[in-house]
Amino acid sequence: LEEDLQLSRELIKKRLGKDSVHLCWPRGHFDDESIKIAKKVGYKCFYTVRRGANLPDGNMDRIKRLSMKEGRFWLWKSLNIYSNAYLGAFYSLFKQE
Repeated sequence: LEEDLQLSRELIKKRLGKDSVHLCWPRGHFDDESIKIAKKVGYKCFYTVRRGANLPDGNMDRIKRLSMKEGRFWLWKSLNIYSNAYLGAFYSLFKQE
């Protein structure tokens, strides 16, 4: 894993001319050891496929996502809920996958 992650960072830098610290886990598969290895090679932000609110606690190890649905109202409602730290945290207690 360490070799693959290091190679991916090098290829991104070579092809795009920029160093990335963001990693989206393929198909959402990761564990604590994977995060430790990824940090060792220089990644800092880790995106998951888990739904929920991201709290302003500075923890970038398991960044959650919003599942996209149809309709402007749904998007407006979700953005309002998740942009409020207290409401988002409360809502996430009931909306776990």
